[in-house]
Amino acid sequence: MRRILISLPGIALSGLFLTGPLAARADTPVKSEKVPAEVKRAIDQKYAGAKQKGWETESENGKTVYEVKLVRGKEHLEVSVTPEGKIASEETEVAVATVPEPVKAALHASAYGKWKVRKAERILEGGDADKVSYELAIERTSAKGRERAEVVFDPAGKMIKEERPAH
Repeated sequence: MRRILISLPGIALSGLFLTGPLAARADTPVKSEKVPAEVKRAIDQKYAGAKQKGWETESENGKTVYEVKLVRGKEHLEVSVTPEGKIASEETEVAVATVPEPVKAALHASAYGKWKVRKAERILEGGDADKVSYELAIERTSAKGRERAEVVFDPAGKMIKEERPAH
Protein backbone atom coordinates (compact mmCIF):
# COMPACT_ATOMS: atom_id res chain seq x y z
CA MET A 1 0.00 0.00 0.00
CA ARG A 2 1.35 3.46 -0.87
CA ARG A 3 0.17 6.66 0.81
CA ILE A 4 1.06 10.34 0.90
CA LEU A 5 1.60 11.67 4.41
CA ILE A 6 1.15 15.35 5.18
CA SER A 7 2.85 16.98 8.14
CA LEU A 8 1.31 20.16 9.46
CA PRO A 9 3.69 23.18 9.52
CA GLY A 10 5.24 24.13 12.83
CA ILE A 11 4.64 20.73 14.41
CA ALA A 12 7.67 18.70 15.47
CA LEU A 13 6.84 15.07 14.86
CA SER A 14 9.06 12.30 16.17
CA GLY A 15 9.31 8.54 16.27
CA LEU A 16 7.09 7.08 13.60
CA PHE A 17 5.84 10.44 12.39
CA LEU A 18 7.17 12.51 9.51
CA THR A 19 9.94 15.04 9.75
CA GLY A 20 9.29 16.58 6.34
CA PRO A 21 6.23 17.85 4.51
CA LEU A 22 5.72 14.86 2.21
CA ALA A 23 6.88 11.25 2.36
CA ALA A 24 5.78 7.90 0.99
CA ARG A 25 5.48 4.74 3.07
CA ALA A 26 5.24 1.18 1.88
CA ASP A 27 4.34 -1.80 4.08
CA THR A 28 5.82 -5.18 3.13
CA PRO A 29 4.46 -8.45 4.54
CA VAL A 30 7.11 -10.61 6.22
CA LYS A 31 6.95 -14.19 7.49
CA SER A 32 7.28 -14.71 11.23
CA GLU A 33 10.47 -16.76 10.70
CA LYS A 34 12.17 -13.69 9.21
CA VAL A 35 11.42 -11.43 12.20
CA PRO A 36 14.47 -10.87 14.47
CA ALA A 37 14.43 -12.71 17.81
CA GLU A 38 14.70 -9.41 19.72
CA VAL A 39 11.50 -8.16 18.08
CA LYS A 40 9.59 -11.36 18.85
CA ARG A 41 10.89 -11.38 22.43
CA ALA A 42 9.66 -7.81 23.01
CA ILE A 43 6.20 -8.71 21.73
CA ASP A 44 6.03 -11.98 23.69
CA GLN A 45 7.05 -10.21 26.92
CA LYS A 46 4.73 -7.22 26.69
CA TYR A 47 1.78 -8.91 24.97
CA ALA A 48 1.86 -12.42 26.46
CA GLY A 49 -1.16 -14.40 25.37
CA ALA A 50 -2.03 -12.12 22.43
CA LYS A 51 -2.65 -13.86 19.11
CA GLN A 52 -0.29 -12.68 16.35
CA LYS A 53 -2.19 -12.04 13.11
CA GLY A 54 0.66 -11.08 10.77
CA TRP A 55 3.91 -9.18 10.42
CA GLU A 56 5.01 -6.39 8.10
CA THR A 57 8.12 -4.30 7.73
CA GLU A 58 8.09 -0.65 6.82
CA SER A 59 10.65 2.05 6.42
CA GLU A 60 10.23 5.01 8.77
CA ASN A 61 12.64 7.88 8.23
CA GLY A 62 15.04 5.50 6.49
CA LYS A 63 14.94 2.88 9.26
CA THR A 64 13.18 -0.47 9.21
CA VAL A 65 10.53 -1.21 11.83
CA TYR A 66 8.51 -4.37 12.29
CA GLU A 67 4.75 -4.13 12.74
CA VAL A 68 2.61 -6.93 14.11
CA LYS A 69 -1.17 -7.13 14.27
CA LEU A 70 -2.33 -8.62 17.56
CA VAL A 71 -5.64 -9.72 19.05
CA ARG A 72 -5.92 -9.86 22.84
CA GLY A 73 -9.44 -10.78 23.87
CA LYS A 74 -11.65 -8.24 22.08
CA GLU A 75 -8.76 -5.79 21.72
CA HIS A 76 -7.15 -5.28 18.28
CA LEU A 77 -3.65 -3.77 18.29
CA GLU A 78 -0.89 -2.87 15.85
CA VAL A 79 2.52 -2.66 17.47
CA SER A 80 5.67 -1.26 15.82
CA VAL A 81 9.03 -2.52 17.08
CA THR A 82 12.58 -1.54 16.15
CA PRO A 83 14.97 -4.33 15.04
CA GLU A 84 16.61 -4.03 18.48
CA GLY A 85 13.32 -4.92 20.20
CA LYS A 86 12.21 -1.46 21.38
CA ILE A 87 8.46 -0.82 21.22
CA ALA A 88 8.09 2.26 19.00
CA SER A 89 4.30 2.58 19.07
CA GLU A 90 1.10 0.79 19.95
CA GLU A 91 -2.18 1.46 18.16
CA THR A 92 -5.33 0.12 19.79
CA GLU A 93 -8.68 0.19 18.04
CA VAL A 94 -11.24 1.97 20.24
CA ALA A 95 -14.94 2.74 19.99
CA VAL A 96 -15.55 6.20 18.53
CA ALA A 97 -17.71 6.97 21.58
CA THR A 98 -14.62 6.61 23.83
CA VAL A 99 -12.56 9.21 21.95
CA PRO A 100 -12.08 12.31 24.16
CA GLU A 101 -14.63 15.08 23.61
CA PRO A 102 -11.95 17.68 22.65
CA VAL A 103 -10.86 15.37 19.79
CA LYS A 104 -14.44 14.92 18.55
CA ALA A 105 -15.09 18.67 18.80
CA ALA A 106 -11.87 19.48 16.91
CA LEU A 107 -12.76 17.04 14.14
CA HIS A 108 -16.22 18.57 13.75
CA ALA A 109 -14.73 22.08 13.69
CA SER A 110 -12.16 21.11 11.03
CA ALA A 111 -12.45 20.82 7.25
CA TYR A 112 -13.37 17.17 7.92
CA GLY A 113 -16.34 18.06 10.12
CA LYS A 114 -18.94 16.42 7.90
CA TRP A 115 -16.89 13.31 7.15
CA LYS A 116 -17.93 9.95 8.68
CA VAL A 117 -15.58 8.29 11.18
CA ARG A 118 -14.95 4.70 10.06
CA LYS A 119 -12.43 3.70 12.72
CA ALA A 120 -10.72 5.21 15.76
CA GLU A 121 -7.39 4.23 17.30
CA ARG A 122 -5.55 5.27 20.44
CA ILE A 123 -1.82 5.60 19.75
CA LEU A 124 0.76 5.25 22.49
CA GLU A 125 4.29 6.14 21.43
CA GLY A 126 7.22 4.21 22.85
CA GLY A 127 5.36 2.99 25.92
CA ASP A 128 5.08 6.55 27.22
CA ALA A 129 1.58 7.20 28.55
CA ASP A 130 2.21 10.95 28.16
CA LYS A 131 2.53 10.54 24.37
CA VAL A 132 -1.04 9.57 23.54
CA SER A 133 -2.84 10.58 20.37
CA TYR A 134 -5.98 9.53 18.52
CA GLU A 135 -6.11 8.55 14.86
CA LEU A 136 -9.46 8.72 13.08
CA ALA A 137 -10.03 7.00 9.75
CA ILE A 138 -12.67 9.09 8.00
CA GLU A 139 -14.48 9.12 4.67
CA ARG A 140 -17.06 10.96 2.62
CA THR A 141 -18.76 10.57 -0.71
CA SER A 142 -18.55 13.58 -3.00
CA ALA A 143 -18.65 14.39 -6.71
CA LYS A 144 -15.10 12.97 -6.84
CA GLY A 145 -16.35 9.64 -5.48
CA ARG A 146 -15.39 8.12 -2.12
CA GLU A 147 -12.67 10.11 -0.39
CA ARG A 148 -10.75 8.78 2.60
CA ALA A 149 -8.34 10.32 5.07
CA GLU A 150 -6.75 9.71 8.44
CA VAL A 151 -6.33 12.51 10.96
CA VAL A 152 -4.41 12.43 14.23
CA PHE A 153 -5.20 14.60 17.23
CA ASP A 154 -3.60 15.01 20.63
CA PRO A 155 -5.98 14.44 23.60
CA ALA A 156 -6.65 18.19 23.82
CA GLY A 157 -7.97 18.25 20.24
CA LYS A 158 -4.99 19.74 18.40
CA MET A 159 -4.60 18.19 14.93
CA ILE A 160 -1.02 16.94 14.61
CA LYS A 161 -1.14 15.02 11.35
CA GLU A 162 -3.36 14.28 8.37
CA GLU A 163 -2.93 11.64 5.74
CA ARG A 164 -4.74 11.24 2.43
CA PRO A 165 -4.21 8.37 0.03
CA ALA A 166 -2.44 9.23 -3.19
CA HIS A 167 -4.63 8.90 -6.26
